[in-house]
Amino acid sequence: MTADAIGANLAADILEKEHKTILDKFAPFKKIVEHLAAIGFSSIDDYMSVAEGGEISAIAFGKIKKKKLLAIKKVKEKTTISESKDGEVIYKNSQIEYELYDKPGALQYLMKLRGDEPAEKLDMTINDKLAERLRDARERRAKKL
Repeated sequence: MTADAIGANLAADILEKEHKTILDKFAPFKKIVEHLAAIGFSSIDDYMSVAEGGEISAIAFGKIKKKKLLAIKKVKEKTTISESKDGEVIYKNSQIEYELYDKPGALQYLMKLRGDEPAEKLDMTINDKLAERLRDARERRAKKL
């Protein structure tokens, strides 16, 4: 094997190790993107279902995809139990409330990560040096005329 071939192999090994190190460092970045995507692309129908008669029911957590659970900020249940006057029939009324994380915020952040962020307001003020240069250029032009 020539010295050039050995050098090329050594360089390839070094690059491969550096590439792996970079990927290892950015593994948390991938998780961040996954979490933001779960929030940004979540929908209430991932957590609730509506029957033909209009009855709303919560989908059991075990049936919700694990990544979809990342978008849930808070779950609140309110249960009211009451009995009939004769004490034989018990009525149970449960209400479940889901609060999801900020969907627009997650989508805006994902857009920033992709480089698709909307244009930001630019400050169009001219600093003193630039203003001085413009004055000098105008004076030079006026002298030439």
